Amino acid sequence: MSTLDVPGARLHYEIRGSGPLLVMIGAPMDSSGFAALAPLMSGDHTVVTYDPRGTGRSAREDPTSDVTADLLADDVHRLLTALGDEPVDVLGSSGGAVTGLALATRHPDQVRTLVAHEPPVVDVLPDRKEVRAAIFDLVELYHHKGPAAATREFMALTGIDMGPAGDVTADAPDDGEDLFFAHMLRTITGYAVRYRRSEGDPDAGRRGCWGNVERTARQPYGRGPCRGAGQRAGGVRG
Repeated sequence: MSTLDVPGARLHYEIRGSGPLLVMIGAPMDSSGFAALAPLMSGDHTVVTYDPRGTGRSAREDPTSDVTADLLADDVHRLLTALGDEPVDVLGSSGGAVTGLALATRHPDQVRTLVAHEPPVVDVLPDRKEVRAAIFDLVELYHHKGPAAATREFMALTGIDMGPAGDVTADAPDDGEDLFFAHMLRTITGYAVRYRRSEGDPDAGRRGCWGNVERTARQPYGRGPCRGAGQRAGGVRG
């Protein structure tokens, strides 16, 4: 386990395996979410996993500040710079996929291939106004009634069955819940992706594709116009 100091935080990261560099990014999930996948990929890749600022072992200096996709992408940029100067493959899941999109936009020379798995990018949804309003209400619910009520509403919004409501969470928020509901949910889902139309994909009309970004919060396994979980960053910048 190694550490890297970045502005406002200290990142904990781990390197395993050998071969082309593959970085796995979660948010608000920390590196433990890749505990099963990382060893499988390390047979033919050098796999880098890390705890994003405020998660796991990566402490941040100001726990009251918002965490944006651009800020998380800057952390990954600094980590990749510390590790070398070659472009890398990136796998991002959920909020980590949004971090990957921001990284490919801000630092395209560092990204060889991006696999963006279910990034919650509200701006591309046909019902984006309604989803934005639901997210705003969810954050307000957290502030007024606490994490238990907010978690139940979040699970209902996303269609995730987490069992009996009483088992979801305690009434008093922990650091991870406060980071997610108070300082990350609106900023990550509010990230504005820059697009260009995908060639040969007439349904992509308005914006084109970045992986599975067309999946809605209430239909996480729906089908959008995008053909794959990720596209080469050089093919979709703009």
